Formats: sequence, structure tokens, C-alpha cells
Amino acid sequence: MLEVGWLGGSLTGSGADALIAGVFDGAAAPEGLEGEGLLPYAAAAARALAAGLVTGEAGEATVLPVLDAGGPARLVLVRLGERGAYGPAQARLAAARGARAARASGARRPVSVLHRATTPGLDGRAAATAVVVGMRRGLWRYDGYRTRPAHPAQVEALYLYEDDAARAQTLAEAMAEANAVADAVALAREIAVLGSNDKFPARVAERALAYAAQVGMEARVLDETELAEMGAGCILGVGQGSVHPPRMVVLRTGGGGEAGGPVLGLVGKGITFDSGGISLKPAAGMEEMKYDLCGAAAVLAAVGALARLGSPVPVVGILCLAENLPGGSAQRPGDVVRSLDGQTVEVVNTDAEGRLVMADGLALARRLGATHLVDVATLTGACVVALGHAYTGLMANDDSLAEAVAAAAASACERVARLPIDDPMYERAIRSDVADVRNVGGREAGAITAATFLRRFVGGLPWVHLDIAGTAWLSEERWARLAGIDTGPTGVMVETLTRLPGVLAAR
Repeated sequence: MLEVGWLGGSLTGSGADALIAGVFDGAAAPEGLEGEGLLPYAAAAARALAAGLVTGEAGEATVLPVLDAGGPARLVLVRLGERGAYGPAQARLAAARGARAARASGARRPVSVLHRATTPGLDGRAAATAVVVGMRRGLWRYDGYRTRPAHPAQVEALYLYEDDAARAQTLAEAMAEANAVADAVALAREIAVLGSNDKFPARVAERALAYAAQVGMEARVLDETELAEMGAGCILGVGQGSVHPPRMVVLRTGGGGEAGGPVLGLVGKGITFDSGGISLKPAAGMEEMKYDLCGAAAVLAAVGALARLGSPVPVVGILCLAENLPGGSAQRPGDVVRSLDGQTVEVVNTDAEGRLVMADGLALARRLGATHLVDVATLTGACVVALGHAYTGLMANDDSLAEAVAAAAASACERVARLPIDDPMYERAIRSDVADVRNVGGREAGAITAATFLRRFVGGLPWVHLDIAGTAWLSEERWARLAGIDTGPTGVMVETLTRLPGVLAAR
């Protein structure tokens, strides 16, 4: 298990083997290398900067040998960009890139002073949180299936250096919160990256129960018999083509809150593999459909983090788990199913399955007392077309809740872009001739009509839909490098959901 801590005083004999620091554009010296124990590194950095050896755009890292310091033999200098533009997002990227450069150089126990690079928009606590989360996010990778690691160097420990007692106390407090968040993001990414043969619905539900026991949150699993008794026909229809029947997992955490106060319902799409069903997807790239449960993974991880950190409002989490496969018993285009809240749905395309399982999940969250709803789903390719891989799509029926989610996302350095769903044409697009609603609305505005479908199942409660189809994983190296991570799952929205109860409580 990765050790994360802090060091003070001399680095000689500390075991640290790389020192990570940052330098702003135009600066003659890096940030944070003040102190007697760091003088050799400050001198080495000054020489390298004067010689023009540290170049590149923000986030670029240069590794320098420092052989006579008595401590770490590597100095990693990361470009921080313009001082006036430096904030939490830039700190996270610098930390991720610096840690990755240290690992690539062979370091196993790097120590960072990046948290000392503060600006008016980034205080010491926020900087420490950003650096810890950034380093851990940048270093994460899953080698569980490999007979030998993908990279020979395995980072065993991460340290932050601080020799000021008051700042060290702030650092320790920030690191506790940052590690809880980083643990949660890592969990979501690990669940996402597993092969679907290792994460069918019942197995993900078992893992959720084990995680709940570990972090101290309530959890209950609803199997296919209970789902049928409840009338959850949408999720049962999606999963009926698989030998692995659906599951729904109910999670709870948080205090009682004020009487009449908000109860936050978080609903996550958990399609453990999506072939498209009878409306079969093309073969190219279908292996990436193991990532179609990233919404459920984010909800599980976020509620777990809130159980560890404490939530100021009660939280109910719903994981909607199903496997969408073709077969003799599979759902057919033209079938009509009945949702948990009694609405009938004409299934026009079986590859629009995510909105079906989420319909039952949203209805269940309402039944369990949620007053505010947020759902997270890898829902539509149309959202990827609209926003690419930079922004998560946000659609809502309530401006106040939309603003709260956007504020939580901003504090988590996760970007959202709001799309409209208020025009009657979107509702008209999903009218059915034989049922209350149809599950697709045509090619135009696909992300919006999908959200419009979900809106029918929120019962008029304040609701936000987050479409993470473009941000839940990154397949291309060029996008992953910009984010400072390996290709694969990102853990997006875990931290946003973790911060959201605090935002709600403050309003």
C-alpha cells in the first residue's frame, strides 16, 4: 500500500530519492526550496535555470541529478506557468506530472515542495490538498492482471516536505482529507478498469458491501427477485439477456441533518458491460464498454468518502447494476416495460439502456426519501460529440441545485458545461405511440433528449444529470497526457459528489 506522509528537517537519511519543486514562468528560482536542508537543491535549480535547461509549457518536468546533497539524488523541476494564473487545477497537474517524471527516472520515494507554491487564489491548505490528490492521481495505474509490472519503478511512498511547525499541522489536516478523496478516486478507477468477467452485477454488489463495511456506511443489495417484487421493470428488462441478473445497491451515510433539510440522492449508472443488446454495437472499440459502470463506481466511491469524512446532510446512493447482452431472452426493440414508478416505456433501441436503469434508480431514490437528486452516467455518445473529453455535460430542472453542483465541481477542479432541456421539442421527441414514453428521441440533441427522458422519473424534485460519457475514461495518449494520467478511467465526479453535501449545507 502506498505510504503518504510528510518530512521535515534534513532529508539526509530520510529514504527520499527525488525532490519535486516548481518554477513559475520568468522566475530565477523555484518555489519552496527555502531552508538550510534544501540549499543544495536551490543552488542546483538556480544553475539549471540560468543555463536554460528547464524549458517547456506549464506541466513540463525536467529531472536534474544532484549528487552532492546528501539527500535525494534527483531534482524534478516542474513548470508552473504564469504566477497570476496558478490555482488548484494547475497545482494538481504540476503534482501529477512531477510525480510521473520522478517515477520515470526510477524514484521510489519522492518528496515534494510543490505545496509551498501558493498564490492569492491558492492558500497552503488548498495547495497541500491539490498536490496530494494530483500526485496520487498521476501515479495511479492498475497492474492486477499483469504477470510483471508495466513499469519497473514502483513508487512506494509520497512525501511532502515542511519544516515549519504551524504549516506542518495544516499540512497534516489537509493530507487526511486529500487521502480520503484520493482513495475514493482510486477505487472508482479500479472498479472501472477491471474486465467485465470480473465485475458482473452481483460481484460489484459484493464489493460494495465489503467497502461499506470498511468505511462505515450502510449498504443493502436488492437482487432480481426483490426488484421484480418492487416493479423495477426497466432495469430487469435491460439485464434479461445476460446470465448475470441485475442488482441495485442502496447506500446511506450522513447525520440526521436539520428537520426538513435536504436529503441528497446520488444515482449511478452501472452497466457492467454494454454490447448494445439486440441493437448491437459495432465491434471496433466495444471493449471500452467495460467502462459503462463509471457512474455507479463514482457514486460508490463518493458515498464511501463521505462516510469517512462525515457528511453534513444525509446521503442516499443508488447503484444501478446490469449487464446488457444479446441472447434468446434479451430485450427486443419494440418491447414495452414498466418502470418502478409505474410509467410505461417503449424500448425503441436496446442500446439506450442506461436511461432505463437510471429511471428505476431515480424512482427508488425518491421512494427512499431523497429531496434532491443527482445522477451520474456514461449516458450518450452525443455528449462526447458536443463537449469532447474536456467537460462533463450538466442538465437540470432546478437552477439552484445546478449552481450547487457546478460550485462543487469547480472546487474539485472538474469541469461541467450546462446544456438546456427546457424546450418542448425535446419532450415531443420522446413521445411514444404505444406507451407513456419511448427511450430514444432521434439523432438530434441526443444528450438532451436522454436527459429529458430521465426528468420524467424525478417526480418534480430538484435534479441534476451529469453525462460523463466523454470524461469517464480517456483512450488516447494525447488527452491522457494533458490530464497528467495514464490512458484509462479517470474517476471523474468522485470528488465533485464528495464536496456537494458541503455546498448544499452552506446554502
